[in-house]
Amino acid sequence: MLCNMVLNGLEEVVHGVGPKRISKVHIIRYADDFVITAGSKEQLTEILAKVKEFLSQRGLNISEAKTRILNIEEEAFKFLG
Repeated sequence: MLCNMVLNGLEEVVHGVGPKRISKVHIIRYADDFVITAGSKEQLTEILAKVKEFLSQRGLNISEAKTRILNIEEEAFKFLG
């Protein structure tokens, strides 16, 4: 529950707000783990910067060891095991 309270608003950051809203972006979240999908590497790079800022404002940071930008058509990944 605490994690949900701290990360409340993350979806809005990921999707953007107003007329610049990024389309074809999805976030899958379970507690403090999440996967973000988008149409391009450029979109994901922009989103990652926004997520880092969002977390920093809450005294948190991204695990660089667990964070990757990849093409899911070329490379598989596991989420939650």
